[in-house]
Amino acid sequence: MVVSSGGVLAPIVLIVSLAHTPAATAALLLNFEAVATAIIAVMWYREPIGRRMGGALSLITLSCIILSWNPDQVFGFSIAALGILLTCTFWGLDNNFSKMISAKDPIPIVMIKGLGAGTVTFFIARALGESIPPPETCCVAMIIGFLGYGGLMSVFFLMALRGIGSARTGALVSTSGTTTRTALTPTTSTAMTAPAAQSIDVFRETKQMRGIP
Repeated sequence: MVVSSGGVLAPIVLIVSLAHTPAATAALLLNFEAVATAIIAVMWYREPIGRRMGGALSLITLSCIILSWNPDQVFGFSIAALGILLTCTFWGLDNNFSKMISAKDPIPIVMIKGLGAGTVTFFIARALGESIPPPETCCVAMIIGFLGYGGLMSVFFLMALRGIGSARTGALVSTSGTTTRTALTPTTSTAMTAPAAQSIDVFRETKQMRGIP
């Protein structure tokens, strides 16, 4: 379930939805992952959330409803935007499934998830007629993947799940872009800095959780 929900279903739905959603809107809608993760954690693991976190998650939900509203679409909501919210729900499931195995060594877990999800999506792409990108594009993609979700971030994410739970970890990850990304370099593109920002934020929280200065 960890591989299928977070590594296969979520990326496929996201890619299809991004083709019909403005980049800025999609970036904001992706914050719904924290809401999906928290709801599942509360219902599944009975994790407590305080009033501040509850208020923050409510504001994120309200903003996603506003961004998804499109009077020209069926039922008044953008289908592509709802696809991104579905992606976040799959990732919320993945986050909570990962909590069940977070006590184990995170590096083999991330390797298995990456190999499994990468293999499945590769063959799906080839079956749909997608061509293999040039080597330089593959290298850039692998660097971003190593820094972001599927690489360092996933390792630190699993470490954080052990001590602070799914809800809080998911909420912290959703706030990763605003300060750390700017601190890295104001001139670097968002696509390059976001994975590093997320990795640094989760790593910082993991250190605090373990009492490391």
